[in-house]
Amino acid sequence: MAGRNVAGQDMFNRHYERLLELAKNDPPEVLQRSAGLVSQMTVSAITEAQATIDAASLVFAHSILDDVVSECCGISFRAAPVEWEATFEQRKVSLSQVKGQTYDSLLLSLGEQHVENLKREPLMKRLDIINSKCQPAPPFIWKGQQYAYDRDRVEELDTRRHQIIHHPAVGQKFPDVEGDISFLHATSQFIMWMTSQRYSITDQLLRFGA
Repeated sequence: MAGRNVAGQDMFNRHYERLLELAKNDPPEVLQRSAGLVSQMTVSAITEAQATIDAASLVFAHSILDDVVSECCGISFRAAPVEWEATFEQRKVSLSQVKGQTYDSLLLSLGEQHVENLKREPLMKRLDIINSKCQPAPPFIWKGQQYAYDRDRVEELDTRRHQIIHHPAVGQKFPDVEGDISFLHATSQFIMWMTSQRYSITDQLLRFGA
């Protein structure tokens, strides 16, 4: 992230020049020690700020994927509710729910409630569900290369997201944040594309992904 590094260097320069101006009347040895301390403190502040930005960027990219997966589960159910029938065929229902409804209408009602509840389930569970409904999928080309779904990497980033949410970003390292964000974005696009291919509803998904 070149822009981020330039901004960090500008921050360093401003702090450094300001504090040197304040200390210009100090003895040379004090000035030298102050300059070193200022340098260390500013670099530390920049590093922490960059870690916070990286953490927020990862959480945002993860949130997009999370929403996409939930929406695609809903699309899958509405496109082919019978395929979801086994998911809740043993579910108990009250007489009031059954009264006045056909089997198909009850199936739709239970299914909509089920996919809504799925939104509160872990991301990996929902990803496994939508993959089970839509795989095998034809090759997906992303930025000129064939995308390969990597469940382990998604799970690793999902764990990282939980760590960020529950622990401060200070001290955390993000060695390949740009690559991770790009992968999460590609995965979001892949899930939308895979679902559209499976149910032939490309136009709806393109509007969702716009």
